[in-house]
Parts: sequence; C-alpha cells; structure tokens
Amino acid sequence: MKKFIIKSVRKYRIHLLAWSAFITYEVLLIGLRYGVFGHPLTYAAHYGIIIAYFYVVSDKALPWSLASKRLIIIRLPLAMVVLFCAYVLLNYAVDTILVANGIVKHLKKVVLDRNFILDDLYRSLYFTGFATAYYFIKTYFNEKKHSSFLEEQRLLGLIKEEKLAKTLAKAQNDFLRAQINPHFLFNTLNYVYNNITRNPQHARDAVITLSDIMRFAIDSGEDELIALGEEMHQVKQLLDLHKARMDFKDFIDVYIDEDAMDLRFVPLVLLSLMENILKHGNLSVEAYPALLATYIDEDKLHIHSDNLVDGAGKKIGTNNGIKNISTRLIAAYGNGLDFFHGLNDDGHYIVNMVIPLQAIHDYIRKIDFQPSEQHEMP
Repeated sequence: MKKFIIKSVRKYRIHLLAWSAFITYEVLLIGLRYGVFGHPLTYAAHYGIIIAYFYVVSDKALPWSLASKRLIIIRLPLAMVVLFCAYVLLNYAVDTILVANGIVKHLKKVVLDRNFILDDLYRSLYFTGFATAYYFIKTYFNEKKHSSFLEEQRLLGLIKEEKLAKTLAKAQNDFLRAQINPHFLFNTLNYVYNNITRNPQHARDAVITLSDIMRFAIDSGEDELIALGEEMHQVKQLLDLHKARMDFKDFIDVYIDEDAMDLRFVPLVLLSLMENILKHGNLSVEAYPALLATYIDEDKLHIHSDNLVDGAGKKIGTNNGIKNISTRLIAAYGNGLDFFHGLNDDGHYIVNMVIPLQAIHDYIRKIDFQPSEQHEMP
C-alpha cells in the first residue's frame, strides 16, 4: 500500500502541486478578504466535488462528446447539462449534511433556490473552462507523443531495412565470390606446379599474385564498397596470371578513367566481367581485342565489356554471373541504371552498364550510415 501511494504521488505530483496551490490561493484570498475561514471538512468536501467535476469533464465528458463529429451537437450540451445538475445536487447534499451536523454554523437551512443554482453555475462554468483547456493541452501532448512514437517506429523500420539491405548485399557478394571460376584457380595452381623447377621465379610470382587476388575476393565481403581503382588492379593481376600460363598471346585491352579510380562501388563487378571474358571470349584475333573499360561521362559511370565469342571452343554459358551482377546493381542503385548484355550481329558479346553518379553517391551514404546502439531493434 505504501509503495502504491508513493508511486501515485510521483505520477501525479504536478496535479497535486497545482491543486494545492490553487486551493491555498482561494482559501487565503476569501478568508483574508472577508475575515472568515471555514471548517476543514467544508473545504475538503467542496474542493473534492470540484476536483471530481474537473476530471470527469476533461477525461470523460469531453472525449465522449468529441468522439463523433456528427453527434457532437447533441452529446456536448447533454453531457454539460447532466454534469451541471450532478454538481448542483452534490453541493446541495454536502451543504445539507454540513449544516445538519453543525459544521457550517452561519446557515440554519440550505435552500435549493435561484441564488444557489446561479452560484454553482458560475463555479461549474469556471472549472469547465479549466477542464477544457486541460483536455486540449493533454490531447496535444498525447498526439505529439504518439507522432514521436510513430516516427521512432518508422526510423527503426528504416534502420532494420538498412541492416537487411547490407546483409543482402554481403550475401550477394559471398555468392559472387563463390562464382569465381574454380577452374581458373586449379589451372593456375597447375601452372605453378609445372614451373616450380623449370621457372621458379615465375612460379613464385604467380603464387603471390594468385594469393593477392583471392584475398581481395574474400575480403571484399567485409567491406560493402570497394574503390574501382583497387578492383581494376586485381583485374590486371588476373589478366597477368592468365597471360603467364598461356602458350599463345591473347589480345585484351583494359582501361579505367582517372576520375573513376577512387569511386567506391559494389565489389567484384569488374573482376567478374574479366573472368567472364577469359572464360568465354575468343581472345586470339588481334583485329578484335577484348575490352574492359570503366569511365565517367556526363555525370554517369560507364562500365563496358566487349569480346568475340568463341563458339567453337568455349561454352557460351548461362549468363548467371551477368544476371547476378545486374540484380546486385539494381538493388544498390535502383532502376535508374541502364544494363545491357547480349550478342550483337558481329558475334561480339557486349555488357554495358550506365549508372548515374548521384545514385552511386546516395548508396555510399546509405552504406556508411551506422545506427547508434540506442536505436538497435529489440
């Protein structure tokens, strides 16, 4: 019981302070003005009725009356009339009991006449005004609190969405890493094995290069975005390994615009494109070298690959790697990007991606956003 009282006092301390100040003010003002102070039971009874009337108006009558806009004209007057009648009758009953028990000595009998009703009407209107103001203030703060709650839920939803997007991006990167041709790894290891005794320096260089490429492919899953220049370096290393283990010359051109070098981008796109070229392209025709180019033009990033298809010696494939790249880019940069892949009339397999720089920078900000601990989802 004691804990309940302490908890209630803490919860309603502002109300208790406000009513205490108001009652003290009225008692002192009237007492000092007329030189008369009433019995404590008189104050307790009448202010008890006033307080009850105040909260019934603010917490019951007004919410019920204003709940229906169509019925407000009927409900509001009805509620006020019923409450006023109850207020008058309660005051009459209390005064009658106080007079009958000799607590109020300046009256011999309480009469429910015009003056009594007018006095109570004034007091009821007085406290109805305060109750109405309190109701609208409380409603305003409750709606503000509710709006804040909804906004917090919206932000938590966005944070959850961001986390899911980052998880999805990482899963897609993991899947793409798994798609790096294992035959390339095995062929390179075979090249290293065959050159350990014949050309040990080349073998050592190949191991170091292969290790660097595989480390990049694995570590790129930890960082959702990679500088294009860094990935292009791995592309060139991949190309160097390919050339080192081939007995004939392949014709491949690789280019990256200086302005695109530091641009952070979804990882493993360039590496996958080059791996696709090496796996499916006809690279032996000097007049038609394969091409992998990355450059910025008119506020857009262009990634372009072009290679002859070796239909006789190599399987064209299912394009799963290219489709995966397309899915990841759309998830990151939206449907505003242009993505084309397919054979043209000259037997060239073309992949062409055009991504607005604004979409790239927006995604960088989204990925870099790290929610604080207090916003963690429960």
